[in-house]
Amino acid sequence: MEIITLTRELGKKIQESEEYAELTQAKAANDLDDGLQELIGEYNLKRIALEQGDVDEDRLPQAESEAQEIFGRIMTNQNMIAYNTAKNKMNALVSQINTILVMSVNGADPETCDVSNAGGCGSGGGCSGCGRH
Repeated sequence: MEIITLTRELGKKIQESEEYAELTQAKAANDLDDGLQELIGEYNLKRIALEQGDVDEDRLPQAESEAQEIFGRIMTNQNMIAYNTAKNKMNALVSQINTILVMSVNGADPETCDVSNAGGCGSGGGCSGCGRH
């Protein structure tokens, strides 16, 4: 089927994009950052203990605070910041692609589909009437 072949070609082009390269590099940097990986492991253990109720009731606020502090350190790690930035760029690209596809399926001209707000919502209201989500 020609549409599937074209979609596979699109997939290849996405993998050749700057956004994909940035995301791949950021993932690799995160994986190689031993300090970050240690923090992630520590955070995951704390969250599991909290979720499974393995923390005494009187120590619960302190354990939650510790988990939040670790999460804050993860999110301020330079490699994690770079990863989140790259991930947001990739998500925006995918959102634009998806918007064009959905609008085209709904009869819009693929050449003129407005993707300027593809990553967000401009309705200012609920999502009940929106076909995007």
